[in-house]
Amino acid sequence: FSDGTSREVEIIHRQLYGKREKLEVRVDGRVENVVVQVSRGGRPTVAIGGGGEGASNVSFITYNMVDALGTAEEVYSTLVSRGGPSAKSAVVEALKAEYEALRDIEVLVTHDVPILYFVFKDMSIPYYVASDGLRYASLILMSLFAREGGTIIIEEPEVRMHPNLIDVIIDAIVRAYREGRNQLFISTHSFDLLYHLPLKARDELGSEELKVYRIHNDGGIVKTSAYSLSEAVEAVADLELDIRR
Repeated sequence: FSDGTSREVEIIHRQLYGKREKLEVRVDGRVENVVVQVSRGGRPTVAIGGGGEGASNVSFITYNMVDALGTAEEVYSTLVSRGGPSAKSAVVEALKAEYEALRDIEVLVTHDVPILYFVFKDMSIPYYVASDGLRYASLILMSLFAREGGTIIIEEPEVRMHPNLIDVIIDAIVRAYREGRNQLFISTHSFDLLYHLPLKARDELGSEELKVYRIHNDGGIVKTSAYSLSEAVEAVADLELDIRR
């Protein structure tokens, strides 16, 4: 997504060094290094190099790490402190599309340890024993609604997620772009996301506000094809054949 301004953000490369992962992001021609480091305790941390006012407004979200914002409890705290009750309500309402009995998400203290809970009609469930899909969906949603005017990179949001939750994430992605003025980069192997996101964008955004890039192998050579919003909608059948291989 473009963020509707003259700012240009480009992902340059990605390198893996054991447990060290490096992304180089170019913002208006200025290089910002996003370094993901797994500490000895196993907790992933993200550092944005290069300094400057916008350097800390980049989120990198994958299934294997919580987020640039920290633990689930820290992501929740950032959501509430930045967006207030309305941002929290947006996350709860989005999740209720799939979990009708959900009433709230909040941090409760258990044995002097703050833990994020999903509060349902008849019970409360700690974040860490909830289903994989609910955990990942809640992290994505909280991160999306906690950011404003930033850059959000999401790797394969469909991982371990119930297909019905994909529509919830798609709605939140479009909303985070439109209302939060965020620029988003999303990688996926999900045909459902690839099919429904352009349709949602076509209905709610401008024709130039989404691009789809297909990375494919052509005789041992990696090539990239770019699709505009209208082209992506028309080419979805061909993209399905490629993405399901």
